[in-house]
Amino acid sequence: MRVAMSVLVALLGALVGAAIGVALTYATLSGEGVNALVWLGTGIFYCVPCTPVGAVAAGLLCRLLLPGAFVSSRERSSGDRYGVGAAFIYGLSAALLVLVAAPVAAVYALAW
Repeated sequence: MRVAMSVLVALLGALVGAAIGVALTYATLSGEGVNALVWLGTGIFYCVPCTPVGAVAAGLLCRLLLPGAFVSSRERSSGDRYGVGAAFIYGLSAALLVLVAAPVAAVYALAW
């Protein structure tokens, strides 16, 4: 249960981070009349750092607000009370998944 909760929280945070990156891209380039390559470059510039930051931040925030959902016997004995390492690893994994799966899904959807 603890692993599933960590994965879901990290995926949600990664999606929120990617959405913030898309929103920043749109806010930056809206009405500028630039081509698709500029949109792509700017989107990558904003989405790549925003996605892992959102995932790790969501993991840390949920571990802070709902500590009972993430506690395991191993964490109690090791002294890793806040789960920073686990939130970081789950966050980076979820960010990688979102950054790879989202473009693949978009290309697949456009191919139909």
